[in-house]
Amino acid sequence: MESEELGCGGTVACLTLDSHWDPEAEIILGHGAYGSNSFGLGVGIFGSHTTHAWPACAEEIAEKFLDTTAIDTSILANDAGEGGEYWQAANIGMGALFHMAAMAMWIDSGPTGIIQRGYKHFSRAFMAKEPGHEGPIKQGDEGRAHLNRLSAVGLRHHPCLRMPGDVISEMAVEFISATDDGVVIHSKTGVILVEVLVNNKHCTHMEYTAENFGRRQSGQIPAEADEAAAVFPTQIALSRDRLRGLVGELAESDEVVLSVTSLNRDWPQQREIRRLAKL
Repeated sequence: MESEELGCGGTVACLTLDSHWDPEAEIILGHGAYGSNSFGLGVGIFGSHTTHAWPACAEEIAEKFLDTTAIDTSILANDAGEGGEYWQAANIGMGALFHMAAMAMWIDSGPTGIIQRGYKHFSRAFMAKEPGHEGPIKQGDEGRAHLNRLSAVGLRHHPCLRMPGDVISEMAVEFISATDDGVVIHSKTGVILVEVLVNNKHCTHMEYTAENFGRRQSGQIPAEADEAAAVFPTQIALSRDRLRGLVGELAESDEVVLSVTSLNRDWPQQREIRRLAKL
């Protein structure tokens, strides 16, 4: 998927169609699992060595995700030792490609979900049952086969997922400036997400959507005046006290990072990140 017309400056997700299993060397040739968004191009790559187990159409989804045919390792790969049956191979191959494509679009954060290696249970997002699983698949059994909230909001407004009829406004420009009491986030087109990371791990996030705009205005969601003034605020002030409330107790060596995603942001500059040495 790649569309500069829709404001996406270069994002590609692909399968290497000549990847195959070499049983003598016991290695998958022509295969790489890679997702990145560096140097002005987003790339998500995975091998095609599991496609024999994939559904070819919607009508085959149930059949393929229930197929317990054993992988014959004299001709086919058991990827990472986790795809011993066809339904497992479909999970790993399809789920991992989704994972790599999301990383190409800079969706790689959050505490749970398919982006955090939940793709081994990819079928549970579509199926009510699974080979070897007793009873129906319930929400609590999904095994991370979901998009966490942070990823879902980020993908919803990602330029690569716009429809052809969607309005494209001017490109986002954002920056974070320091104040005596904290920081101020500035965005020309409006902020949709502010993620807070501690020591490079997700801690919490704040989101700005049409669905929560009314609750921000009414005070149901704590928000400063700027955050309640627009669906996608163009300025957000974060005091030191508020930041401390978000991250909790910190050690002297802890590093806090703010990661900001704006509306209509082309991915190569999707995030303005500010490192806060001390709170």
